Amino acid sequence: MGCHIAPPLFNDTFNPLSEKWARQPDMLRGRWYPTLTRLSHNRVLITSGNDELGGEFRNTSVEVFTPDHNLDGSAGTIKAVGTVPASSSLVPAGYYMLFVLDTAGIPSVAKFVRVS
Repeated sequence: MGCHIAPPLFNDTFNPLSEKWARQPDMLRGRWYPTLTRLSHNRVLITSGNDELGGEFRNTSVEVFTPDHNLDGSAGTIKAVGTVPASSSLVPAGYYMLFVLDTAGIPSVAKFVRVS
């Protein structure tokens, strides 16, 4: 998955079988060097990175990209699912288990994340 930092904030996915890029839905805001974590059902958790303003402005929005179920390059969906706390005092350093809930409230398989 690749993205553009300044408007338009569009995403692209690459299909290695067809060797083609496919346009995907826009993100809420731009990101420099985001963290992408693969979830179950080929979904991707998008977090972190500097926002489109650059410098030291952190992008605190959390988004989930869900590809089209055919995995043929058709447009998937992307939606905001929350925000990351702006202060590390709200989240003490350490290891955490990260879960994402689907629309039915069913949690994903946990991923360990380290907050430093």
